[in-house]
Amino acid sequence: RRSARRASTMHASSTSADDDRGGRWVAAQFVVMGIVLGAGFLPPGWPDSVSGLLAALGAVVSLLGAILGVWAWRTLDRSATAYPRPRQGGRLIESGPYEFVRHPIYAAGLLFFLGYALATSPIAFVPLAALAVLWRNKAAYEEELLVDRYTDYWAYRERVPGSFVPRPSR
Repeated sequence: RRSARRASTMHASSTSADDDRGGRWVAAQFVVMGIVLGAGFLPPGWPDSVSGLLAALGAVVSLLGAILGVWAWRTLDRSATAYPRPRQGGRLIESGPYEFVRHPIYAAGLLFFLGYALATSPIAFVPLAALAVLWRNKAAYEEELLVDRYTDYWAYRERVPGSFVPRPSR
């Protein structure tokens, strides 16, 4: 409850009349994603003794993230949007990856960028942490909007307690 109130206050500035869909959140996430990508080119790189292994592992993790992201986006179908505000005419999706986590696209993005950081540079983990925090806060704001839009969202949230990582239901 306390975090929901804090999230609500934090997000009040994200919903001005000229930004009613949450465009600032989208812009911020793309900026931070770009910083993660740029950080992958910064030294120091991984030591030669592990760089090959980490590059291979990173490629696999990134590929898994990309596959999950495509699956989640396609599952949303006409409800898909990069903005936190649910799309007009959309519906609550509870199938596919949404049976296991409430925000699989963010989970997929974190996997993708985790793999990228593993494959490139330890420095990329710094902005990746910032991206994780940004997506956690954006997801909290989205959930406020989803509760307002869909009367059965609370029941869905009880069935699927994990935001980004699957967790057993209560």
